Amino acid sequence: MGMAASQARYLGLTARKTNVEYEGQQINQARTALANQSANLWNEMLNMAVRMHLKQLIILNNSMHLAMVQMNMKLIVYSKLIKQLTVKNTTIRLLITLIKMFIKLF
Repeated sequence: MGMAASQARYLGLTARKTNVEYEGQQINQARTALANQSANLWNEMLNMAVRMHLKQLIILNNSMHLAMVQMNMKLIVYSKLIKQLTVKNTTIRLLITLIKMFIKLF
C-alpha cells in the first residue's frame, strides 16, 4: 500500500469518525430536548394536580359551609319551637295553678 492510499484511508476513517461523533451529538441533543419536554410536562401535571386538589378542597369547604348553615337554621327553628313550648308550658302551669287556687276557694 502506498503513501497516497494510506492517506486516503486515513482521511476516510477520520471523516467516518467525525460523522459518527456528529450523529452522537445530534442524538444527545435530541435526548436532552426530550428530557426537557418530559420535565416540563411533569411539572405541568403536578401543577394541575395541585389545582385539582385545591378545587376539590374549595368544593368540600363550600359544601361543609352549606351543611353548617343548614344545621344552624335547624337549630334556630328548634330553639324557636322550644321557646314556644316553654311559653305554652308556662301558660299551662299558670292556668293549672289558677284553677287549683280557684278550686280551693270553693
